[in-house]
Amino acid sequence: MEATVFTGWIYDHMQPHTAALKVAHPLMLRAIAAAKRKNDRMDEQDLRLPARDFLPECYMAATAIRERRRTLRYRNLLVRQMVQMKNKISGLLMEAGVNYNKQRLHKAGYFRELLATNPDISYCGLCGAEKSSANTVQRTPLSKQRNKHLQTTLIEAAKMAPRYSPDLAMLYDKEKQKGNANRATLAVAGKLVAYLMAVDRAQRNFQVLGTNCIAA
Repeated sequence: MEATVFTGWIYDHMQPHTAALKVAHPLMLRAIAAAKRKNDRMDEQDLRLPARDFLPECYMAATAIRERRRTLRYRNLLVRQMVQMKNKISGLLMEAGVNYNKQRLHKAGYFRELLATNPDISYCGLCGAEKSSANTVQRTPLSKQRNKHLQTTLIEAAKMAPRYSPDLAMLYDKEKQKGNANRATLAVAGKLVAYLMAVDRAQRNFQVLGTNCIAA
């Protein structure tokens, strides 16, 4: 059989039931790669002729070694992702001018502590710069210095939230009356951030005050 992603599992399953089991190296099958006329039946006949040496055997490590390799590969993946996330957080804090302890950046609760002690941290990207001249006020597009995944999640949640919260529905209608539906969505997203920060700092579940009804 030709080596594939799941070759190891098939190899372990078939080995006790076969006299000889070989795994072909997919990049060195000269009989298949160099043939002018190719089909499955002809390829099978060529590979069955051992005198031609057309079947370069692929090395198959023991099951324990392959499992250890798999564990090390995924551990290496997790380490690389951890370092990438740490670098992104470091860059974010430096952009905001926040002093932080590099050694504690991955400690449990340290980022929450930074949020509580540094009110200037903002990485949601919901606010753009404001340009004003005389009586004219112009807002620039959303900030690009942000966590794009968080920004997208907040925007999508803000589009649905007014259907389930009367308070957010009232806020959305109030902002929409000014003539900009996108600005109303941003206002709802900002309110959601305020809710999230309050829950995170108080370490208590979110509770709705007053009557809880679904807006039409």
